[in-house]
Amino acid sequence: MAKKMKTNKKSSRSSREFQKTLAAKKAAKEKHQPTILVPEVVDEQDFAPTMGMDGTAHTTISFERNIQYAPQVIRRAHKYFNLDKLNHLKGKNRSKYLGEAKQQVIDLCNCVESMVAHTGMFLVHFLMDIGQILNHVESTMGSKSAYTEWKRRSFENRHTRYFQQARQLANMGEFAMRYASIGKNRLLELDRMKNAVRASSLNEIIARHPFPDTTEDMKEVLWKEHIDAVVTYHRLEDAGIGFAEFDQAALLACYNRHALEVKTVEKIQKFLDRFPNSDAKKSAFDILIMDKMNFPRDGDEQITVSRVSLDKIFADFVIHFESANLSDKDSQKDYLSRIDEQLFNRALKHMTTLSGMMKPKPKTKSKSVH
Repeated sequence: MAKKMKTNKKSSRSSREFQKTLAAKKAAKEKHQPTILVPEVVDEQDFAPTMGMDGTAHTTISFERNIQYAPQVIRRAHKYFNLDKLNHLKGKNRSKYLGEAKQQVIDLCNCVESMVAHTGMFLVHFLMDIGQILNHVESTMGSKSAYTEWKRRSFENRHTRYFQQARQLANMGEFAMRYASIGKNRLLELDRMKNAVRASSLNEIIARHPFPDTTEDMKEVLWKEHIDAVVTYHRLEDAGIGFAEFDQAALLACYNRHALEVKTVEKIQKFLDRFPNSDAKKSAFDILIMDKMNFPRDGDEQITVSRVSLDKIFADFVIHFESANLSDKDSQKDYLSRIDEQLFNRALKHMTTLSGMMKPKPKTKSKSVH
């Protein structure tokens, strides 16, 4: 019994030493982890609503300006890529093989998105630094012409092509720093939007019109379309067309391939002023959108939808739907997530009405007289 207790004491001592060794290794590992810069939040109202990348707020990414992040992502990417594991699984278990291939691709795609965000973030920082230097020099020289001459003598075209964007980003100030990870082009589009709608704060606009997750829009197409919709919506509001919905503004911007110009919005306002009351104006506006901005002749208060235009809309819809990849549930889920449910239900209601109008009335059999 005594021998057994002695063995237990020895075992207990070894266990404590093992735990102590593990704790020491963990502490050493944490000591060598790169420091992440997290600011102290003093006033929550100073921070804009969330714009995200795969669920992570861009403000968080931009504040955590970890220069070790890129090497970490590269190491993870090399770790995820494992053809040897695929070769091992391919002849044994098809399900595990395909599952492993899928997971490797997803992990590597996440690495691509992370690298794009952080590369874009540091590019914004570098450009802002250039912009601040240029602003400093122009202010010091005290003359626009002297600054321009210095710039012409000092730099080549490969340098000066960055200057306009660099100064624009620098002039955006703290906002550009907070959202640096959304990238240079998106920030410049936001600045364009702010100037177009004469907004005092970008935070208010972002809160009112939430932006798409940037991982869903790596080519920045949806971002530009969203900004065009916001600018169009605010211009319609400024023109007194308060009944316009955001989805309608988005359609108008889409037809125009850009935000509607002020003069175009004024033309819409002038056209709607022909109608006697708000209901008539709203109805005319709805039809104008359906007809892709085809205005009737001057002096004609009657607005009707062009049959050719409707056929074009139907044709575009058929081509779009038939070309979509809906072969699996993931593709279908992604496709449906991009459809505005309210707009879809409105369209479905009108399609049902149109379908009922087009169906031939059933012929009633005449009663035979015997």
